[in-house]
Amino acid sequence: MYFTHRRNPKVPLADSIGAMSEPVEQDKVRYLGLSEGSGAELRKANAIHAITAMEQEWSLLNRQAEDTTVPAAAELDVAIVPYSPRGCGFLTEKSTSAASAVRRYEARSRSTRADNAKANSALRQPVHDIAGKRAVTTAQVALA
Repeated sequence: MYFTHRRNPKVPLADSIGAMSEPVEQDKVRYLGLSEGSGAELRKANAIHAITAMEQEWSLLNRQAEDTTVPAAAELDVAIVPYSPRGCGFLTEKSTSAASAVRRYEARSRSTRADNAKANSALRQPVHDIAGKRAVTTAQVALA
């Protein structure tokens, strides 16, 4: 699987996919994958060369993949490879303050870092509640 990561928006998608398809044509690579794209980009890329998988951030904290990417992947029979399904560790027992996750999810609360921590903690609480009721870990709930 040959993935494109952090695609340069200044390079046309057709150029990137065209270049990536060369090793497939040379039998050096079997499949192509994209990382972090919209449903429209996935459709456009797949029209240039078959795309097998789409890597996308997807967790209880970030559901944007469900807007356009997941429907396009289902339509095109492209696998979704989720990354950070536990919210960069924020949805696990090991994360109590999760300073890095607070920075990562600053967009959830656009004020002070303390406010971010409070807002993010509120996002995490239902996961902890469900885990407690089911006697499982918060990571298991996040993945389920």
